[in-house]
Amino acid sequence: MWTEGAKVESQMNYTAAQWTQWVAAAAEEVQGFTIDSVYVPSRTGVSGGFPKGEWVFRLTARGRAPRALWVSLRPQHAALALVEGKGPAKAAQATFPPFLLKIRKELSGKQIQSLEVVPGERFVVLTTSESSLVWVMIPARPDAYWVDSKGVVKIQWHPGEGSKAVWPVLRGENSPQANQGLAGMNVWEEGSTTVSKLVEKSVTQGKASRDKIEDKRTRKTSQAVEGVDRAMAATEAAPPWAKWGTLLQGLRAEGAHAEGAMWKGIDPVTQKPFEIPVRYSDLSKEIEHCFAEAKKLQRKRAELLKRRSLLLKEKPPADAASLTVPVRKPSPVTTGAGLEFASIEGARILVGRSVKENREITMRIAKGNDFWLHVKGRPGSHVVVIPPSKAKGATVSQETLLDAAVLCVLFSKGQHWGRTEVDCTRRKFVKVLSGDGFNVTYTQNKTWIVDVASDEGQKRIRRLVQKP
Repeated sequence: MWTEGAKVESQMNYTAAQWTQWVAAAAEEVQGFTIDSVYVPSRTGVSGGFPKGEWVFRLTARGRAPRALWVSLRPQHAALALVEGKGPAKAAQATFPPFLLKIRKELSGKQIQSLEVVPGERFVVLTTSESSLVWVMIPARPDAYWVDSKGVVKIQWHPGEGSKAVWPVLRGENSPQANQGLAGMNVWEEGSTTVSKLVEKSVTQGKASRDKIEDKRTRKTSQAVEGVDRAMAATEAAPPWAKWGTLLQGLRAEGAHAEGAMWKGIDPVTQKPFEIPVRYSDLSKEIEHCFAEAKKLQRKRAELLKRRSLLLKEKPPADAASLTVPVRKPSPVTTGAGLEFASIEGARILVGRSVKENREITMRIAKGNDFWLHVKGRPGSHVVVIPPSKAKGATVSQETLLDAAVLCVLFSKGQHWGRTEVDCTRRKFVKVLSGDGFNVTYTQNKTWIVDVASDEGQKRIRRLVQKP
């Protein structure tokens, strides 16, 4: 064996029949692989550390082990071998003839469509998506030609003067071009024989193969999109978890209990009765379950929209990503005082993000007539609105309070809660409960219903966080 670890190897100087057998064994092993690189291999015991007339095509394919196609076009040593793994090491001091430089540039990154042999001849043809490489494995005068997709021979490798004798074989014994070489000639000219026909066949088959692959890819994409659409339709048919959670919050505030297998009440928005199936006897657990399911559902819809866009190679829609807001951090009023925003009318809105910041803005910064907001029935951020006017009993507009309510839900991690109730009262009606932690109770409150994920909610957030 002239190589080590060969998977499929030819002996030196095969006959035409033997080449037919070798190609039949090697064709399936290389089809679909991509030519990663072309280089001159290192070989010990050879002058300069590398043999002249030997090349290696390193091949890779997704999900398959790499391999190398080793080519020898040395006179009296014409052979091919398919080696498992990455192949032999590169010769550090190797020189690259023009032919090798050209095919290395043109073939690197190209996928192999086929490996064939000319019937009755010692010509092996490797076809990629854009061109073909013809190896003439005649022992006395091995040669190689790079042929483009139109059948034009672009460049010929000249291992010696004897290569010119190959031309009569390709063009016919009596061809007037017998000694003119191949470079720049068109093998489609009248009188061309075996190689041109094989190139024509390879190009046709290559196009048919690419069309077949593209059709298969299109069908797979269509099937995948249909699957995504079915999954999306299933999410649309899912229960309105976020709405149920919001309605149940209202029941908890009223101290309601389940009636049989249903939670029953009146929708404060539509003023119509509703029924929600009982899953937990504890209303707090029921609410937590509803909002958790709503979050899962929204995340699943976002993933499906993103997958559909990737399949169709479109830009994902805005709602395909999780609702995250790039909130800037303005200078706090005092240390540990949370974030500060300006409402549409210029009122200061302070937002606490922790127990420490909640205590700071509620108990130390806010005055008696300032407005105080908190999500109904859930732990979360304290929000304080300081009117721009210093007059006693000064008030703010409804738009300012809606700005504060949206921020209250956002910083309470309520991006996925849907329509959420937020209580609003004056700071003087907020009392601290005794015991561990920082818990409060409040009276004289009004309730606002906001949806952070809605177009209106997102519009408010973008306005509030924009840089001055």
